[in-house]
Formats: sequence, C-alpha cells, structure tokens
Amino acid sequence: MLSVLSSLRQDETVVEMSFRMYSPLEGDLGVGESYRIIRLAFSETLVNTAAEVSCRGFLLLIILPPYFVFLMIIHLPKILDERGNLTFFESGNHVPFEIMRTYWIYDVPGGETRGGHAFIKQNEFIIALSGSFDVVTHDGIAEKRTHLNRSYFGLLIPNMHWRSLDNFSTNSLALIVSDMEYDPQDYIRDFNKFLNLKNG
Repeated sequence: MLSVLSSLRQDETVVEMSFRMYSPLEGDLGVGESYRIIRLAFSETLVNTAAEVSCRGFLLLIILPPYFVFLMIIHLPKILDERGNLTFFESGNHVPFEIMRTYWIYDVPGGETRGGHAFIKQNEFIIALSGSFDVVTHDGIAEKRTHLNRSYFGLLIPNMHWRSLDNFSTNSLALIVSDMEYDPQDYIRDFNKFLNLKNG
C-alpha cells in the first residue's frame, strides 16, 4: 500500500513527494528514501502517472491511479511588471479540473479555524491571495500542515482528505475553487466517520 503524504516541489515535468510505504507482511516500511514522479500530464484528468520510490534499498515503480489522489503544490504563472505583477490560472490547465464553484474566506478573527471537514467527491484548489494561513490536512493516515503565503502558488486537495484552515494573518484572504457546485450531502463533518470511510 502506498500513501502519498505531501508534495514538495513541482515544475513542468517533475513533482517530488513524500511517500510512506506499507506492506501487509512487514507493516510500516517508513518514508521512501528518494522519490520521483516520472510523468505528469495536466488535462481534464491527471493520467499516466508513475512514481519511482526507493525504500530499504529497493527501487519501486508505482503506477498511480488515474486523476490525482495526493496533495500537490501548484506553482502558477507569474508575470513580472514594474507596474505590478500578474498571476492567473485556467480551468483544466493549471488546475486539473473544471471549476464549478469559487468562494473566498476573509475577515477571520484571530485564533479562529475554518473548515474542519472532508468532501466525498469534491476536489479543491486553495490560494492565499493576501496574507497567509495554514492548511491542515489528514489523509486518514497522517496529518500534514502546509503554509500558504504567496498568491502565485496554491494547494490542490483531492476528495477524501480532511482539511481545516488556521493561523490566519491580519487581512488574509483565502481563495478556494472546486470542481462541484455546493452540495451539503458531499460534506463529512465528523472526523471519526471520515477515518472509518477512508480506511474501510
């Protein structure tokens, strides 16, 4: 079993990630010593993706499931201009899904937390348009905290990941786009229920 914990870097052809390996016979094998996504194709889906993982001296080639199943930092285009910089993203291009809903979170009082739920089907992309905040995610195995503080990169969160936002700076603005219209039936608001659904 492979659990992809987090993405560390992305450019046009390579995404580096942290892998935790599990064996039915030996249990937890630990985090992969080296890893590399050897093909990444952004289109309407993320397909034909494989990973090379080195763990305990073995080099494994793992074919990842279609579409994306892991957290990913996506770096967006940044057009520099002395009059002011410009960044953008396009549905199905920089973000690997069709955008169906856009909302933003702002004026969060100090010490407050937003979110605290998972989605059954919905996938999200979160950007700190202004200020900074942390996105805390859980994939059913491990918790990951990602600090967002630039408007030219964001965090792609697949469905069935518990997520919350905290540590908001003054005047922070969180922009979230998703691939579904609002559906209250798609929310999982109980963490224990999420763990049961995630881990079967």
